[in-house]
Amino acid sequence: MGLLLAVSAWASATPLDIKSVAVDVRVMKFPGISLDGISYEALSFEYGVRGKVEFTTVNAALETLQCNGRSHQNHYLAVDYRGPEVIFRIKDQRKNRDLLLQKLPTNGTYNYGQGVCGSNAGLKERFDQEKPALLAALNEKVLAAARTQMEAYIDRDTVLDYEEVNFPLFYFAADGSRYDALNRAFDRAREAFDLSLEFGITKEADDTLKLVAAAWEKDVKAIATNKTPSPEDEQISLALHRNLTQVYFFLRKYDMAMRHDAMAISKGMPAAQSRQALILEHERRTILSPQVAANIVLTANLFRFGRNYVREARLLKVDNFAELERSLSQL
Repeated sequence: MGLLLAVSAWASATPLDIKSVAVDVRVMKFPGISLDGISYEALSFEYGVRGKVEFTTVNAALETLQCNGRSHQNHYLAVDYRGPEVIFRIKDQRKNRDLLLQKLPTNGTYNYGQGVCGSNAGLKERFDQEKPALLAALNEKVLAAARTQMEAYIDRDTVLDYEEVNFPLFYFAADGSRYDALNRAFDRAREAFDLSLEFGITKEADDTLKLVAAAWEKDVKAIATNKTPSPEDEQISLALHRNLTQVYFFLRKYDMAMRHDAMAISKGMPAAQSRQALILEHERRTILSPQVAANIVLTANLFRFGRNYVREARLLKVDNFAELERSLSQL
């Protein structure tokens, strides 16, 4: 179950012994495009190209190499180039809408004569002589890199996928009905997270974690309304804020997850252990698809169907670059 016992440093401060286990879970990560209302069969993945690689500036450069055990000063040329214009589009053909439209970066620097231990005499003259062949080869290399980038995006950012996350979950080694109730919620949370490792996203796990959150929230609110909370209460509150951060993150309730994460920091959790960046990244993706995110059955079905479709997807080059450019200018 991916659990590793770790006794908290809080244990020595009070009779209350707060411990943690490291829990592994699988959370659904939404893609970089909207899934609401799409049909994968109606998606097209296409790109257009205009122009070819052009060298813009030629700059003299110097490097120190180790050649046969001795230092060697090698002169080479750092040649800046402007690549062809490449526009990438993912389109929902059924609704005639662009789900993604972006211009790819293709400019760069080509280092001519770099890494040579021998003489580089006549470097500029050789470069001028080889320039046509260099341009042709570099153009192919730049376009191949652009295609690789687009294909990677299709595979990685157009479908739902799972991300494995590890985090500490806290429980209370003490006697009393209060701790029994908190620990029963802890046990149920672990059961729900274990379900995610075996089955992925499920309604059963979500429903269980909603009950867990309600139980822990009740204690957190009781402590917050107490005008004179004990040191023990403060430690319990910190542990529960951290637990609730994980639960709400799993439930895709990112505003609540960020709130509890911030509360945990305010109560002494090291900022380095904050989940804010991870939460924000998942929220940024999920808000693109609010309808799908709100329907767990639809989410699970799209996960399976989307991955199967993308395995067979093809990236097509289109001739009408001007149309792509007009669409990009209207964003």
